[in-house]
Formats: sequence, structure tokens, C-alpha cells
Amino acid sequence: MKNLTLQLSFLLTLLLIGCNSNNPKDIIMKDLNSRFTKFELVEVKEDSANVYKAINTLRSLEVRTSIINVEIIRTLNKIENSTSEKEKHMNYLHVDSIHNSLTELLEKFEKSKYDKTDHCFYVKYLLHKEEQKIPKEEYYYIRPMPNGEYDIIHRPYDWDEFLSEYNYDSLLKEAMKYYGDIYDLELKYKK
Repeated sequence: MKNLTLQLSFLLTLLLIGCNSNNPKDIIMKDLNSRFTKFELVEVKEDSANVYKAINTLRSLEVRTSIINVEIIRTLNKIENSTSEKEKHMNYLHVDSIHNSLTELLEKFEKSKYDKTDHCFYVKYLLHKEEQKIPKEEYYYIRPMPNGEYDIIHRPYDWDEFLSEYNYDSLLKEAMKYYGDIYDLELKYKK
């Protein structure tokens, strides 16, 4: 069923691209021309990978991490200012719960590395830098827009390079910022 959905999505994309007399290779070339002055297209082929969903999930995780960290600070402050042990314990349970939910979201994202959720194109090209030709590989997700233009999303083919490009290490550090404080509370209040 999932494979059929991908095939139908691809056919619809090709149909819409064909209606505008643009093919995926032309759209990709246009995008590469807007990004680089000298390059050489080597290969474009149909594929499926986690492109659109991965980038949106990563952006969402950045926002959710900030929101959760604000809530953690607020709750840690409540614990510090509370005189009731029962209230401190309840606040510890709350902070532990929201931190665990963030950890679960991060783990789920990391496991999505091999998901093939989006119909896309594998693109290989050589980027010219002075006398060197540097091989590059990317996934391209092309979505036709109602105005006849295309929403083009690309990410590096290599997952680790993708995470590096989007500063995933910084996101992890931010997500784990209060782990030590929460662990200290766990030792004190976990029953």
C-alpha cells in the first residue's frame, strides 16, 4: 500500500511537471544553477528517502526543545521555591515526564534515518572549486505548487552530513542541558 502511494505520488508529480513542460532534471538543474556557479551534473534518478519529513521534524524539534526547556526551568524553579515535599515530588514527576517526552522524540527522529517516506530524486554532481571537482550527492524532493512553481527541498545524501548541516549536535546539547538537574531530582524523589 505504501509502495502504491509512492508510485501514485510520483506519477502525479511527473504529470504536473509534464503539464508545465518541465522535467525533474530541468528543475534540479535550475536549482543547482541558483546555488553554484560551476558544477557538472552526473546523475539524476528516482528514489525515496526521508527528506521533507526529516527537515520538518528537525525544525519542529528545535522549537519543541526550546519550549520544553522553558517549562523545565519554570518547574525547577517551582521545586526550588516549594516548601512542601509532596509539591516538590509532583513537580519532579512533571519535569521528568516532559524531559522523557523530548528524549523519545529525539530517539524517534534518529530512527527515521532509513525511512523511505518521500518520493524524491537522488542527484549526484561535481562541484567545481578552483581546479578541483568535489563530488556531491543530495536527495531532491520536488513538490508542485498551485501557482505552477515548485517547492524544492534538498538534503545531503549522507545522513550524518545532513545532521551536521542542520546543527543536530547543538540541538542535542540544548535538549540535554538540564539532564544533570533532572537526574539529581530523580535520585532524591524517585520512589
